[in-house]
Amino acid sequence: MDLPQGQGGPGVVVTLTGNHFAGVTAVSFNGKPATFTIVDNNVITATVPAEAGTGPIRITNPDGTVSSTTDFVFIDPIPEKTPPVLNSFAPNQGIAGTTVTLSGKYFTGVTEVTINGKSAVYTIVNDEAITVTVPNDAGTGPITDHQCGRHSHQCHGFCIRDTST
Repeated sequence: MDLPQGQGGPGVVVTLTGNHFAGVTAVSFNGKPATFTIVDNNVITATVPAEAGTGPIRITNPDGTVSSTTDFVFIDPIPEKTPPVLNSFAPNQGIAGTTVTLSGKYFTGVTEVTINGKSAVYTIVNDEAITVTVPNDAGTGPITDHQCGRHSHQCHGFCIRDTST
């Protein structure tokens, strides 16, 4: 098996070339099962699974398993080193105490969330979602998440509603 593309991250489609691929039943990256398509008897495309890690690619057919002669180098989008990306939030208005859900990616290492420059209490739900409580003194303004000194893109438009009416 030839490994023309020797590295990649989760979701990358890798083209594998070799022989006798028509009966392939499994493809794995460092032991992690991958989704794959048999293009023809000599070509398979396989998607790098999440958390595969660096290691051999294995292809299995009824006659046995073959491994790549070199390791596939897994490139992990390391959340601690990747600035968070804030795509949207909902609701877009509310009063102090309102819970707002932030949507984006690379949230795992977030160390602070601010609304209009005011620190807010937040919970990282997963790498793509954070819930945040609007602080009492926030006022209308942008929502920003921070990570180890890195700022994400700001989402503008959170509006504090007047509670005096």
